[in-house]
Amino acid sequence: MDTRKKAIVEAGHAAWNNRNLDGMFDYYPEELVYTSNAGGPNGEPLTAVGKAGLRAMLAPVLPVLESATSVEHF
Repeated sequence: MDTRKKAIVEAGHAAWNNRNLDGMFDYYPEELVYTSNAGGPNGEPLTAVGKAGLRAMLAPVLPVLESATSVEHF
């Protein structure tokens, strides 16, 4: 990964680790489609469309979040 791309990925991950959704979303396009491999009501993948959809999915977990992300192996 080139230096510029790695810096963008690192900045997005740093914002997530700091529970800063606004900062994280600075690095996402408005028309994003995010798919989680699980989480749907019947165990199917859960999909969020657009920044508003992903914010609605992620905001409730921020207060209880105990994980962090890393870009070491990108």
